[in-house]
Amino acid sequence: MDPNVPNEAMNENPIHILSPQDQSALDALMEVGFNADAVRAEDAQHGERAQRLVALLGTLNALPDEDAGDLLVERTLQSIRQHRYDDHVAQPDEMHVSGGGLPFKLPELIAVAAMLMICLSILWPILAHARATARQIACQANLAQVGLGLTAYARDNNDQMPATRARLGDPWWNVGSTSRDGYAQSNSAHLFTLVRNGYATLGDLHCPENQSETLAYTDGMTDWPDARHTSYSYQNQYTKDRPRFDKGDTMAVLSDKNPFFRPGSAEKFDMALKPSRNSNNHALLGRFENGRNVGGQNVLLTNGSVTWMDTPILHKQQNTDNIFHAGSTGQDYYTGLEGPSDRNDSFLVP
Repeated sequence: MDPNVPNEAMNENPIHILSPQDQSALDALMEVGFNADAVRAEDAQHGERAQRLVALLGTLNALPDEDAGDLLVERTLQSIRQHRYDDHVAQPDEMHVSGGGLPFKLPELIAVAAMLMICLSILWPILAHARATARQIACQANLAQVGLGLTAYARDNNDQMPATRARLGDPWWNVGSTSRDGYAQSNSAHLFTLVRNGYATLGDLHCPENQSETLAYTDGMTDWPDARHTSYSYQNQYTKDRPRFDKGDTMAVLSDKNPFFRPGSAEKFDMALKPSRNSNNHALLGRFENGRNVGGQNVLLTNGSVTWMDTPILHKQQNTDNIFHAGSTGQDYYTGLEGPSDRNDSFLVP
């Protein structure tokens, strides 16, 4: 025992029972398998201390054997667990999976996160395309429902398509407006006749891609309040010889919105766009042009069927009848007063 260490200190911290010289002698003993003679051969001073330590440790053999109690075992295991926990806390780059015994280091977790991000970047466009496809199918179902309403309307009105009071030469782009003497100022007011007479609902005429809210119909409504709420373009009714909704010549009656009409703009018609431009409703779907997806549109035909077209050309074999333009090739400029070139010309406008 070290005479320089007070008894109180030895009681509080048993590691201080051995002096530095005794500690060195003990270390030497451990290196030679507790052979005091071997220690003495190396260092006489350490040999004497080593001999005394061997004699002291030999007294442990005289102690009676006792089984370790459960409490001692539990405390020992708890101490081991606490030591391992403290050791891991001291190393911030190492983490344990809850309930497991294998550590995962921070660089490994970063690598896993990077792999997940790469997978997500690959899957996200696929998921976005799937959602867009689901909305396109819902839009197609809406047009099919409107087709049933048009069929019923035509049956009740001598095969005529829905139309309200209008004058030739009046604008067909001014959604939500009527003239002072009660004439419709937009082609959408003609389509709204289906809603006013119970052949369709505002929900049927709302494309899922339209970000504006679906309106609730109230008595007295004759049109959508503005062009933001319109989702579809309807066959232009500002003509003397209106087409009929029957099994005759197939033409487009209703489709996703005409891309050349820009609601809320002073320049209502964007003539800088290519005539082959598709509707903006479903921009994520359709054909590619110069590596860019240029979409397509759902189209309701006079025979009651709904089809997906990846081009605005209705009769691709003859390359005729662009559904968003007057005539087969369209015009260089529109004022909003034009009508179809003839009875078989699909010209879908707001």
